[in-house]
Amino acid sequence: MRRAEIAIGVAWIGMALAGCGRDKAPIAAPAKHVTPTATPQSGKQTAAEQGKGIGAEPTKTVVMKPSPDKQAAIKAARARAEAMQRERDKPLQIGGVTIVKQKQGAWALRILPGAPSAPTTIAPDRARPKTPIDDNADFPAFLRYLAPWQRRPEAAGQFKFLKVADRRSVLVRDVKGVPVPMAVVDIAQDGQAVWRARSYGDGQLYFYPAMTKAKPGLPWSLSTVALVSRGRGVLPAQATSATIDLAGTQSRTILQFDVALVIDTTASMAAAMPAIRRAILSALKRFDALGVKVDFRVGAVAYRDVGEAYLTAMLPMTTVLTQFLQELGTLKGEGGGDAADALDQGFYVATDKLTWRRTSAKAVFIITDAPPKPALAGDQDHTVSAIRAAARGIRVHTLALTGHDAKATLAFRQISQMACGLFFPLPAATSPKLEQALADAMFGRLQAELVGWTNPPK
Repeated sequence: MRRAEIAIGVAWIGMALAGCGRDKAPIAAPAKHVTPTATPQSGKQTAAEQGKGIGAEPTKTVVMKPSPDKQAAIKAARARAEAMQRERDKPLQIGGVTIVKQKQGAWALRILPGAPSAPTTIAPDRARPKTPIDDNADFPAFLRYLAPWQRRPEAAGQFKFLKVADRRSVLVRDVKGVPVPMAVVDIAQDGQAVWRARSYGDGQLYFYPAMTKAKPGLPWSLSTVALVSRGRGVLPAQATSATIDLAGTQSRTILQFDVALVIDTTASMAAAMPAIRRAILSALKRFDALGVKVDFRVGAVAYRDVGEAYLTAMLPMTTVLTQFLQELGTLKGEGGGDAADALDQGFYVATDKLTWRRTSAKAVFIITDAPPKPALAGDQDHTVSAIRAAARGIRVHTLALTGHDAKATLAFRQISQMACGLFFPLPAATSPKLEQALADAMFGRLQAELVGWTNPPK
């Protein structure tokens, strides 16, 4: 994918400052491009314009003819200016994408033969949050955010809105009142199973009746299987929460931790790839410095777009971090085209194809600057992958680089809310602040997950 903030604005500014073609090195950060405005044709002057109104004296104009050398210099300067203007107005051809100049602040991308031909306008999300958001911690605010989107025509048919308004929570505790992670909770109604999920490190999980075939007005029966023991409970029809108390004692020492990175490797992310690798290394070093014995594994899924060298590429879970970082270093940001990329397919591979250990703490970090492409026929939509992640106790954090549009923010927040993660708005791919922001986000969530498993809340 090619984004205006990185490749497009840079090319225009580079030509304007250097006075040359697109073969010059691009500037590191994009700048605002002001569309030149043409001088209107004057047409015939009115009497007032000619100074011939009532009581006006005719205006005399003295024309001084320049020397031949001066005329030649003016002509040459005019020719250079016209050539530069023609060069600036040319559609840009970058990696199989034609970028067509439109109104100020917007660019249209047209894909050359072999990809969808409909233009896509990139309009960065100006209203996106400035700080990380936990939409489960402030769930009413999340519902207020969703409400207007469900009435917007541009979202119809492109996004699936998860029916989360009637959320119920279930807490699993041991005999001492300590939250129990990775407990399998089955929720049934009238003898029919309607929901199954695993508790997270805080012992909690969420249930959404409107997303099931549950009957209104009837209670739900709860049953759980955990490492410590089995338990049962009841969730009344009108209740919003329930607790299952187990007979055994939960050990709070974490033995296993599985982490997966889902990385957009299209061209708009090319400038971010070195920062991503350094940030991952920094986060893992800081995590190791905590001094807690953890059986840690990490894997990754890279994704691009339809028609590229690959749609998804998987680095399997491994405990050998040096090898993982070396393989991660081979990934480059290339290809793409329209505004959306194959996040659906990459997310699916992460949740369904990577090998997750049954009782491990689990976390996914999605790192991208673009929305998911509407799922192709037979593919698994990102909302379904989010539900499946929640069912397996996988937290999903979305780390969104500056430049994505408002619909991308919607997709990212729906994913993180369903899979009990956070949405992180991050700097642009070219920003020097990106590496530190990524490292802080990843280390912070790894540490929080570790604390949730090893230290019971007081």
